Amino acid sequence: MQKDVNFCPEKGDIEKIHKDGPWVAAIIFRVKDLPAAMKQGLYCSQDNVDLSGCCVYDDLQSMPPAFRDWGLGLQDWGFTHARRFQLIDLAENPQWKATLFVVSRGIKPLCRFRIQTISVNNVLGAAAFTRDEKLAYMYNRAEPERNFNAIYDDMPLGGWWPWPKNSNASDDQNNSILTRCKNLIMY
Repeated sequence: MQKDVNFCPEKGDIEKIHKDGPWVAAIIFRVKDLPAAMKQGLYCSQDNVDLSGCCVYDDLQSMPPAFRDWGLGLQDWGFTHARRFQLIDLAENPQWKATLFVVSRGIKPLCRFRIQTISVNNVLGAAAFTRDEKLAYMYNRAEPERNFNAIYDDMPLGGWWPWPKNSNASDDQNNSILTRCKNLIMY
């Protein structure tokens, strides 16, 4: 699988929104087929967690390279520990896998964190790339004029895709993947 979908925070967003939050999260999805992942939606819950891939980092320097710079940047706001969740599509032929990192100011918030406490409604930014690493999708809550989908234009996307959404969908439909949270940032 290839890294196609990145959800990681911008430093300015953390400063504005998460200065006092107990945790911040970032996720990278690896999908087999980006257009199919957009058309079908990216859905995950606690059921998708691969328990053998979960762990805690008490040193942000030891995080994997894809997350290390992000994690170390959070130290300026007192974030010191991270928890990793590995997730996988439950289909017979899995179409995606993901790594979710939650960073906090101590162990206790990490121990209390549950996958079901996060929501697509809290996504601040997202980007998706083609197999040849060209940008195919961009979402930025702070700068909506920069949002685009080079594959499906303005077709409403389901699941973790934060934009565009069906304007006729109820809040319950938009929240059905995962429930609300305070501090999920994805870019």
